[in-house]
Amino acid sequence: MARVACHAPIPLQGEPNESIISRISSTGNLNIVTTPKTDTDLPIRVLTPHPFPSIFWIFHNPANDTMRLLDARNGMQLTTFMGTEIPRYAILSHTWEDEEVTFQQMADPKSALKRGYVKIRQTCSLAAQEGLSFAWVDTCCIDKSSSAELSEAINSMFYWYSQAAVCYVYLSDLAPGTDLQSALGACRWFSRGWTLQELIAPKKVLFYNRDWQLIGTKKELGSLLSSITTIPESLLQHASVLSDYAIARRMSWAARRQTTRIEDTAYCLLGIFDVHMSPRYGEREKAFSRLQQAIIRQPTAELSLFAWTNTDDPTNPDITGILATSPRQFQGCTLLQVEPGDSIYRDFTITTRGIRVDASILQTKNSNPIRRVVLFLASRINGMLVGICLRRISGNVFGRYYSSFLIPIRSPSGAYYFHTRVQPVLLTTELPTRYPFHLTDPVLGNRHSALQVRYSLAQGIRSRINLGARRPYIVFPGSHWDSHDEVFFGTNTTSWGWCAFFFRAASPSSRRTTAKRSPLRQEQVGSEDEFFAACFHWNVGTERTLIAPLRSVDPAVMVALETGLGNLKYESATQAEGVIRRLLKDHLDEEMTTVDMPLDEGPETERC
Repeated sequence: MARVACHAPIPLQGEPNESIISRISSTGNLNIVTTPKTDTDLPIRVLTPHPFPSIFWIFHNPANDTMRLLDARNGMQLTTFMGTEIPRYAILSHTWEDEEVTFQQMADPKSALKRGYVKIRQTCSLAAQEGLSFAWVDTCCIDKSSSAELSEAINSMFYWYSQAAVCYVYLSDLAPGTDLQSALGACRWFSRGWTLQELIAPKKVLFYNRDWQLIGTKKELGSLLSSITTIPESLLQHASVLSDYAIARRMSWAARRQTTRIEDTAYCLLGIFDVHMSPRYGEREKAFSRLQQAIIRQPTAELSLFAWTNTDDPTNPDITGILATSPRQFQGCTLLQVEPGDSIYRDFTITTRGIRVDASILQTKNSNPIRRVVLFLASRINGMLVGICLRRISGNVFGRYYSSFLIPIRSPSGAYYFHTRVQPVLLTTELPTRYPFHLTDPVLGNRHSALQVRYSLAQGIRSRINLGARRPYIVFPGSHWDSHDEVFFGTNTTSWGWCAFFFRAASPSSRRTTAKRSPLRQEQVGSEDEFFAACFHWNVGTERTLIAPLRSVDPAVMVALETGLGNLKYESATQAEGVIRRLLKDHLDEEMTTVDMPLDEGPETERC
């Protein structure tokens, strides 16, 4: 049996005082460390893991709870309970209307004349009949004049509903005798943001109509409730848990719900995603952005968070940030499922410029220019793998492009895109209002110059290698290649730019008649030769071009070339040229290697 060691409260170096942390170490000892919690701390926070192998659990600390309850048996007096002293209680779920009774008004005898007082009295009466001595109603049990108390209540709401012995749902607009199949979904309760967690969290839920007549329980109405809300019945019946469902799918449950305050659109979802935030009324839409960033910090964050669509203006190709502006944009994700496997969970890093993540960037098989850069979301909708369209802004920085639709990646009949590789990308969360080289365009605004490759090369004086519509299939540096515009670009006026790429072309001098398997690409090609080209100092000064046919180059040399160039940054022009000359010194064709050649006699490039 594990030994239990309880330590006195101690401060944690470099961190604020925390809640309860329980650790089972590799030796089998259970160590519980409890430290004081200040009013400014988040209720639950994750510490840096112990250097020894351990398994960590984060527990809700009931000792820190403060809850104000109505005495259901003694004149509805308000009583405050702390921690483990909180008794069993009933809880009310309803929609706010005129004449609600607030915490301050409970002391006024005239409040008994208000319509909202009837809901409080009826809740206490039902609780007493249930054998419960206490009840909780949000209108009067929270002192909303206290920002600290309001913040704690917002972050504890899901937990409070989940711990209630019973939850009474009062539908003030459901008339007695109404057919539930046709009328229940029209009740205002199903359109409000806060009632989403109030439906999911409690295990025992009783529904009442306008006259406080019982119409059924959550268990009895499970199938109908699922069809109204699109929430799986297994979750409503607590046969599954929230983390079983993709982030985007959970967002879709709130897509058609509304809140009175814009900020509450985010705050009412804290429990759905098991995150904690300090409410900041007045921040408007930024609250939903903060919610998404809090979700990204969770250990189970996955890419479906980016599976939103903006259908307000489907023809607008503007580049936007990677985060949604409202749960409404997830309404198409009710059937979204994340691909199984631990690879769906990514390490996200939030920076001042956006969200950094290692992700699969796909290459299109067709020539549609708006679908050349696709982020694979490792998710399916109706059996179809999906992704989103991106646009490279600068370096490895991408923005969302054509956000009105998702991109189908693969269907049962075949794939539409090539998988390239997993690479680090920075997904911008917010676009600036001004840019260095252009006032409003986020692409041109970050580009000092661009180099466009025209796919034809000179061979001597009399012959020409023509690539036609073919494109380079491996490019360096990848961070400064825009496959949408098919240009290399520079982002400043000081760095000596360089670029290099592999390509294939049908050469007049090629006498091959049989297919050859490329060492760099696992496809059969006909009578084509492979070539390598590089251009240096193209953005400042006079460009210098190197070209090499690769027919007789050892495949190991080509792999070494690809590896060596792949590790170099855009600013490393000198090192890149050194790698190329060292590995291809016996293969550079002097007749095809040019220095500042006219466009009609050599590698056709155009500086923009």
